[in-house]
Amino acid sequence: KWDAEKECLVSFQDFGAQLKKVLLHDIQSGLNIKSIESPEEYEDQILESIVYQRASSFCGREQVLAGLKSHFSSFSTGDNINGYFLTGFSGCGKTSIFCKLYEDLKAADEHIILAHAAGQTTASCDPEMMLKRWNAQLRRALGISDQSSKDSKEEFNNLIIKAFHKGHKPIILIDSYDSFDLGNYRSRSEDALRDLSFIPKYIPFICTTLPGYADQVISSNASYCTIELEK
Repeated sequence: KWDAEKECLVSFQDFGAQLKKVLLHDIQSGLNIKSIESPEEYEDQILESIVYQRASSFCGREQVLAGLKSHFSSFSTGDNINGYFLTGFSGCGKTSIFCKLYEDLKAADEHIILAHAAGQTTASCDPEMMLKRWNAQLRRALGISDQSSKDSKEEFNNLIIKAFHKGHKPIILIDSYDSFDLGNYRSRSEDALRDLSFIPKYIPFICTTLPGYADQVISSNASYCTIELEK
């Protein structure tokens, strides 16, 4: 509103709250998703909104996309490589490839797709949040209502084994691995969550990152390799 004495606009709080409400409504309407009930569900909705926006405008990286799809479709538990790091500078299309790959794999409905877009929110920079989201997703897929362990990594391993033994094919997609270095989660991300060693070698994954951020992780694991993107 206009403050006549100060001759300026004031009280933007109400405007901001209303704008947030409208934006959330538009996202929920466009994606046909339910109301937010937990931090994990909020991150789920952020992921879906990013995919909704970016996958529709995907173009120019069809050959790379086809190669990544082939990695998942032809992967077997005896393969030497289970993890591909898609590296490139900002603007080269890493997130667009991630979104299109997620959309296409989800439409094929052949896998349990465990996806995470780091850096989109403060909480998404914490690998612990990523694991909590995936554990909740796996419990839903397996029809399990209660947590089997308070330790997220331990529960993830238990759920992955159950999913695998029931004939499911979990795959993992991570966008912006370099964002795990941001914010207050730096000290927490120096463990096995950040180096991705919690991912079993019989589960294939693809991870996007800026150059240099994952070099140590890749060089210390013979089952990881790099795909470099050029602008």
